[in-house]
Amino acid sequence: MNKGGCAMEQISVTEAAEKKGCSRQAVHDAIKAGKIDSNKVGNFLIILVDGKFGKWNPNPERQQIGRDSQKTDS
Repeated sequence: MNKGGCAMEQISVTEAAEKKGCSRQAVHDAIKAGKIDSNKVGNFLIILVDGKFGKWNPNPERQQIGRDSQKTDS
């Protein structure tokens, strides 16, 4: 629930990565940096789909570098 008492959408790290077109690691890095909010439920992190999540955009250059490095590793 948010401050107004309304239920807030919550998604998994994987769903957040898919919505933002980035890696799961980028989502974890954003959580650690305080750029997006999350709650821990058991062993899982749940991402709060709020204003911070809406404003957060992963760095496309870093995402491309990660994709390129995966191609050369195989």
